[in-house]
Amino acid sequence: MKLLICDDDISTIDVIQSQLNCQELGISSILRAYNGEAAKEVILKEKPELILCDIGMPKVDGMEVLKFIDEQKIHTEFAFLTCFDDFEHARSAVRFGACNYLTKPVDFRELNEALHRMADAAVSYRKQLSEKESGPQNDASINNFLRQLQMGVFGASAERVGEALKKNGITEFLGDTPVRIILFYADLTESSRDIQLRDRIIGSFGTDVEEALTGYTGLRSTVVDISDRYISSVTPVPSGLFSEEDCLARARELVRFCSDNYALHPVGLVGRECPLYAMGDACAELRTQIRRVLLRAGNVFLQRETERVTGSDLSVINEEKLLRVIRQRDRDAFLSLVSEALSSIPYTQKDTSSLMAVLHKDITAAVSVCLQDNRIPVRDLFQNEQFRKLELFAERSPADMMDFAAHLFDAALMELECSADAAGLIDAVKHYIRQHYREDLTRNELAEVVHITPNYLSKRFHTETGMSLREYINQLRIEDAKRLLLSTNTTISEIASEVGFDNISYFSTVFRKLCGVSPIEWSSGKGSEGGDGPCA
Repeated sequence: MKLLICDDDISTIDVIQSQLNCQELGISSILRAYNGEAAKEVILKEKPELILCDIGMPKVDGMEVLKFIDEQKIHTEFAFLTCFDDFEHARSAVRFGACNYLTKPVDFRELNEALHRMADAAVSYRKQLSEKESGPQNDASINNFLRQLQMGVFGASAERVGEALKKNGITEFLGDTPVRIILFYADLTESSRDIQLRDRIIGSFGTDVEEALTGYTGLRSTVVDISDRYISSVTPVPSGLFSEEDCLARARELVRFCSDNYALHPVGLVGRECPLYAMGDACAELRTQIRRVLLRAGNVFLQRETERVTGSDLSVINEEKLLRVIRQRDRDAFLSLVSEALSSIPYTQKDTSSLMAVLHKDITAAVSVCLQDNRIPVRDLFQNEQFRKLELFAERSPADMMDFAAHLFDAALMELECSADAAGLIDAVKHYIRQHYREDLTRNELAEVVHITPNYLSKRFHTETGMSLREYINQLRIEDAKRLLLSTNTTISEIASEVGFDNISYFSTVFRKLCGVSPIEWSSGKGSEGGDGPCA
């Protein structure tokens, strides 16, 4: 299949192209366009199956390119790669058929995941075209429609949703088909250290959910969303397919499957019956309600069960105050809040044990959130044998709860202080890069050096240095190349390879970008007389 990359920044296209494994993605050729007008011409002529397109381009921007594809009825898997990061752009992108909306600076793992999904969808579409007209609907088309529906693109009108179904040629549903929305949330924090496990979860979670809840092998009705911390899924299950009891049983079986195969513990919520056209409102309501049970990982609830949860059931302590005193490292204030909460529990009532359990949950949640916000793996905290014993008996009495809270605070404080001591990690990464910049360095390899996640490393490195990891590596390589060009008679191609570039064209592009002249001009003396930038 063909991939078109459209961006007015040539170096961005070069970098993306150099990072892609075309054979793995099934890409036979990469097409390039440097503005929207050129992109439209390439699309009409080449009919690429995959498109990565910037939004902010002169004359004809990316949104106009997407509208053009929609108007021409051209089927392609389209993704924006852009600096724009707001809901309206994302909503417009989805409305006109974009299946992904990726922001710069480029996160190549995220980009590759998106391209894998797009390539799979393109293959699925080709397969669907080769089937008879009476064959199954195109999975990607249905999935994209349901994604738009839950975002509220078509509103909550049976008529509008029915028209959209007809326009997209979808016969699997009617606008008023009664469905139960099943929502799942799973915390990916514990998988952050194991990149292969995380990638496996992201790659198969949607199909696992689909098969467990609907019996369909593939990805059709289940809409998956992924963030740094959570992976979530929404699946509308026709009421005529399975009863509420069946849905609940299937959802619980899925939880067991995820626990056994991925060490992942999702929490699920089975919604009440509603017409398909009301999916957007139903999803919004379920997402609000699932927050009430988000910490009860490994469980599945019916919607009516979470609706009965009252304010007192949800919390007996102010979590915002807890977070504040933890971040302020104020142990006395933390324990005072816990003591006040314990004093408020009516021990003469029958629900004492349940309120103690809620307090236990709230204290643990506040500390966990604080640690996770500071990129500290929570599981390390809970592996201590002494802590496990204190937690086991925390709900037995107020004294036990205070002992548990004190130990939890002290352990969390130690982790936070150790994290603060690691403030020099960027210097450590820089040092490692300076020693190995001629090698084929990857973001994952650099993250392993300082034992943090690749995403966090990229963001922190950019915050502290003002440049990306790739830009820093390229700067060192070009400095080395500049010296070799002046002091040796080695060819430019050999120098490019020696300093770490495996593509002479990309080397020349980066050299000119940083130095303002080409490698040939530099070696002849035109670039060595002064100027701005790292090559001055």
